[in-house]
Amino acid sequence: MKRIIIILATLLAVTGCTKDPNPSNDNPTDSLTISETSVSLFKDDEYTIQAASNSPMSYSSDNEYHATVSPQGIIKARFVGTTTINVSNASDTKHITIDVKPRFNQFTAPNITFGDSREAVVAAMGEPDYSQFNGKVYGYYFNGNYPDCIEVHFQDDKVSEYEAIFTNPYDEEAKGYISERFKYQYTHLTTDYYINALETVDATMLVGSYEINARYWGIIFKPYNQ
Repeated sequence: MKRIIIILATLLAVTGCTKDPNPSNDNPTDSLTISETSVSLFKDDEYTIQAASNSPMSYSSDNEYHATVSPQGIIKARFVGTTTINVSNASDTKHITIDVKPRFNQFTAPNITFGDSREAVVAAMGEPDYSQFNGKVYGYYFNGNYPDCIEVHFQDDKVSEYEAIFTNPYDEEAKGYISERFKYQYTHLTTDYYINALETVDATMLVGSYEINARYWGIIFKPYNQ
């Protein structure tokens, strides 16, 4: 009996010596690091995420209209705006803010929203330089700046659409403004149409680009009605 007790005590001592004194090492936490938390790109630029992890990583974009990311961690800038790219491993997630900047920014869309009242338009843009069709259109000249003028259209005294008018030729600045911000959708007759989303189900704005006459080109902004 005494011999059995001695053997058991020896086995317990050996077991105690080999047990990891730090229990947390039984399930080590994965580390995840990224080199950048904010990146600025232009449309169609690419950026490869520099990240390190003890376990496999996955990538996702909060808004693929502005930027996508491949399974290999390559970010592709799409349309102007900001989104977040998420880098994840088994136990952690890091975030990278992607700012897609415009190369073409001479034209700025007016600070008005579909459905705004006349009063809101005047507060944002001032008194109109001219009014047409019994007040259904307010026009604003820009004195040789870009564009030549903006016309705001009303329906039931609310903004229904607005239009920027440029002197021909329809130059690279205006073309670039549209292509950097909106997705081409289709052409009907002489008008090219764009939307502000990847899919029509998500679109809230329809943008038409067309030649008004030999002298002027127009970009018209209106709600997207599905």
